[in-house]
Amino acid sequence: MVNSILQAVSVDAGIIKKIGKPGFLGMVHSVFDHAINFTDMQGHLLTVVSHHTDDAPQTIRVRLPDGYTFKDAGVMPGYKVTSHRKSLSFGGKVPIDITTPLVWQGHLPTFPRLDQRSALVANLTVLREVIRHHGSAGGMKVFYDADVCEEKNLFARELKTRAKRLLDLLGCGQYTLAAEAGQSLLGLGCGHTPAGDDFLAGLITVWHLPEGPFDLVYQELGQKLADAARSRTTAVSHAMLNLAANGRARARVISLLESMTDCKKQSILQAVHEILKIGSSSGTDLAVGLAAGLELGLHKAKFY
Repeated sequence: MVNSILQAVSVDAGIIKKIGKPGFLGMVHSVFDHAINFTDMQGHLLTVVSHHTDDAPQTIRVRLPDGYTFKDAGVMPGYKVTSHRKSLSFGGKVPIDITTPLVWQGHLPTFPRLDQRSALVANLTVLREVIRHHGSAGGMKVFYDADVCEEKNLFARELKTRAKRLLDLLGCGQYTLAAEAGQSLLGLGCGHTPAGDDFLAGLITVWHLPEGPFDLVYQELGQKLADAARSRTTAVSHAMLNLAANGRARARVISLLESMTDCKKQSILQAVHEILKIGSSSGTDLAVGLAAGLELGLHKAKFY
């Protein structure tokens, strides 16, 4: 089973031509049961994931048989990634057929119009409540959860303090100091995408919503933080932040942002819970960043 050809279900439009070219060459960065991260020759991080995961930038979704894991298939970090006749191979193992996948193009929704902002305010209340009651502890949940005893959790206190300082400085238009505050969140946390990075990714994503109140200064700040991440956090986080700084987001994030102006409470509840499933606490940290970004946008638009 481990050497059978796997079928790509969908591929991000941004990489389909790159990986489909004969002679493509890359290297495996890291391997998990249902995901492989690999780099191209320019150092960009790309990902292969199970079809059970949502679409995302720089990502190939592959149909995996029941019980199949990439680790059991023998893929190891450092293996060469090559393409031949519309097939990707990882060290001669796990051939992936990329002949007929769906091409995914994820586009961020526009920032809510004036007539949609009352719905956004109401839905932000729902979002905060879901985070408070169902979010994973250990990261940015503390930002919206007053029941967390911050005095006993130095890590949570630092996350909240640094995030609040960043948002306060942005609200005052002190962008140089805000850049320093943002950098203090980089790499703060555990895992492949620390909590501070996930929060920043959500925040930066909102800055790129079309027709939003965030000007070029914010987009430049987002790119500055993404550039600083190269030397301050993990390769996976750096890639995530760089994508956010270029207005790219995974399907679950796009669905949540789209639902924030929906008057149907069920749609936002479903979208939030899908976000919260990401990682151990990454989904919660990301959701807090998205909520904080939308709140900041409403303040900048002088809606509340």
